[in-house]
Amino acid sequence: MGLAQGGYLGKKLVTATQPAPTSVSPLRAAAGQVITVAGSGFGALQGTSLLTLNDNPVNVTSWSDTKIVFALPRQLPDGTVVAAGITLQVGLLVNGQPAGQLLPLPISVPANVTGVNPGSAAVGDPVTIAGSRFDNQQTDSGVTFDGNHVPVVSWSDSSIVVVVPAQLLDGSAMTSGRIVTVGVDVHGQPGVGTPNLTVK
Repeated sequence: MGLAQGGYLGKKLVTATQPAPTSVSPLRAAAGQVITVAGSGFGALQGTSLLTLNDNPVNVTSWSDTKIVFALPRQLPDGTVVAAGITLQVGLLVNGQPAGQLLPLPISVPANVTGVNPGSAAVGDPVTIAGSRFDNQQTDSGVTFDGNHVPVVSWSDSSIVVVVPAQLLDGSAMTSGRIVTVGVDVHGQPGVGTPNLTVK
């Protein structure tokens, strides 16, 4: 009875601590980007544990029980070049125990943000963000002012229109003279280029 109960508890303990990655952010990326893997059961310290891409161990920047951060290399140890069009499989091996699932990480070229027109606008004014590779559908993409998402009026592959809000999601007011950094993320992947917008 004691042995059976001990075996049950041991099995329960192993199951409870199995590494369980749940998400990768951004949803797609390019070589050199910083990637965050979220989940549970990773262990407080990396120790002998490994994060892998297509079964290749890669260096990590930080490691905690619920989050691992790493920079996406340009080439994997097996010679695979991290280029647009491929999908990498993110895996974990924690103290010799593999994670329950692999997480896909599509590789793509980030959007290119070239400018904001006009460069100075008042609250309520429309602003056009120009660039390329925004995709023709917004879906899970967005525009940020100082890291705060703002409502989008229209979206195309090379042009996005937003209206300057009176207040950002962090509670800060868009007062006259304020300069905000404009960002575009396409399917979770940050675009290249962060022009400024001055509030009239």
